[in-house]
Amino acid sequence: MTAARDTAAGTAKPVSIAVDDANSVSGLLQVPTKALACYVMAHGAGAGMTHSFMASFANDLAERDIAGVRPGPRAPANVVAHLLLWNAAHSTRVVSS
Repeated sequence: MTAARDTAAGTAKPVSIAVDDANSVSGLLQVPTKALACYVMAHGAGAGMTHSFMASFANDLAERDIAGVRPGPRAPANVVAHLLLWNAAHSTRVVSS
């Protein structure tokens, strides 16, 4: 990942994502200047949110004006929880940490 590419695609910033009133997960949010959509990237046990593949994928999305959310290691793994994360990421409840 080059510095020029990172600047063009935006920089991933740490966030806290509220899943509900009692639970939140850490994550990385990368938003290009003219984001058209947001993609939630769930990762497995072998590749965490900071893994080079995840970072490269997030940069590729950002270069195409797609924001990316990479939930942290304690994010719930089921589909319903990922939908909640997606909804939370698009609300005012996402705050920089």
